Amino acid sequence: MLFKFLTGVNFFSKVIFICSFLAVSINISGQAFDNWVKYDQPYFKIKITEDGIHKVNYLDLSLQAIELQLPSTIPTNNLQMFHMGKEIPIHIKGGEDGVFFHGDYILFYGVKNQGALDEALYEKKEEMANPYYSLFTDTGVYYLTYKPGSNAKVGLRFQLQTTFDAGAPYLKSYEHEEVVNFNNMYSYGKPYSIFSENFHYSEYKEGEGWIGPRFGYNQGLAKRIEAVTTNAVDRTSPSNAELQFNIIGLSNDNFVYLDHAVEVGIAPDISSFTRVFDTIFEGYTNINKTIEVPLSNVGDVFYLFRILAKKSIECQCSW
Repeated sequence: MLFKFLTGVNFFSKVIFICSFLAVSINISGQAFDNWVKYDQPYFKIKITEDGIHKVNYLDLSLQAIELQLPSTIPTNNLQMFHMGKEIPIHIKGGEDGVFFHGDYILFYGVKNQGALDEALYEKKEEMANPYYSLFTDTGVYYLTYKPGSNAKVGLRFQLQTTFDAGAPYLKSYEHEEVVNFNNMYSYGKPYSIFSENFHYSEYKEGEGWIGPRFGYNQGLAKRIEAVTTNAVDRTSPSNAELQFNIIGLSNDNFVYLDHAVEVGIAPDISSFTRVFDTIFEGYTNINKTIEVPLSNVGDVFYLFRILAKKSIECQCSW
């Protein structure tokens, strides 16, 4: 399950809540993903598993340089960093002499791997159960490169702001996002049945991916209540919040049509939920819904969501 949150004077909140399981097929795009690679340049591989600002020092690179049989002298003028085929800005501390050496370091903002690279495994990217959690690894990979023998200044750099311009326009609003990601169970997607036995396709089908705990009427847990931090919200804003969720059935009763029933409610506190969605659906159906909700339903600290199973139902929450 994943909640997104946005904030500001003109506050707009997006919350995504997914409960997952479904079906379809593989289509690998013919797009060239390596057009950023220059084969006459060395590339240092930098792995991260957390979102935030990361630091690379001289020792980190010199050890890789030895493994790559490169000179220990690394130029700073044309250092470039790439992630998923796109160049990202870096900040180099030291290296004013054009050489990366002891005491120098590089800062960059990086994020761990999510599900973007896995979307190509599905016929439609929307079929992935949890696009915020990779099927294989959460390790993000960044590549640092330079052109040997060149002193040309290339590469994106962060521009340091050392003074404040009082006459600059001020930001009237901004969007803030909070994410709560559940990924403790794997869904294999919608199965196909032969003589009442369920089998799963070898392809990546709709609803396959990492998801949250199973819940439902017959699971001993007929409801789930989750919360997302909302203490940055301007509740006086005229804008509404936005609730987006995806619910997918995990079972199918062949003798009952529309065998699942579910209700979604929101509340500023644990005591007073307002129903915003109510439906019945069949088997492994995928329900994807976006609803605007008033900020009066958003609490000062937590934005609470309740999914209530009102009938024979097995559901799962992923993002």
